[in-house]
Amino acid sequence: MLIPLIALLIPVFRLFPPIYRWRVRSRIYRWYTELREIDPRNRTGFDFPAAITEADRIEREVAEVEAPASYAQELYDLHLHVEFVQRQLAERQAAATAGSEAENA
Repeated sequence: MLIPLIALLIPVFRLFPPIYRWRVRSRIYRWYTELREIDPRNRTGFDFPAAITEADRIEREVAEVEAPASYAQELYDLHLHVEFVQRQLAERQAAATAGSEAENA
């Protein structure tokens, strides 16, 4: 009776590693959709203060994510991408502010 039970459990145990990988990566990658939504490239009439606030929120949440050492590269990549979008937002906001000040002068 034990042998058939073991034979049934082997496929179940094979499912655990892919499910674990998916679960860890989903904790890391869930912010990429939000990050794409606030990316300022190729947009006009962009609400920079709201996007900057949103990017700061994402950065705070990402800082709290705990991931195993084997997934550290993906987590560091996410940190770099958040920082990149924040830098893009700041540069575009500065350019938009300078452009509107030049028009008013």
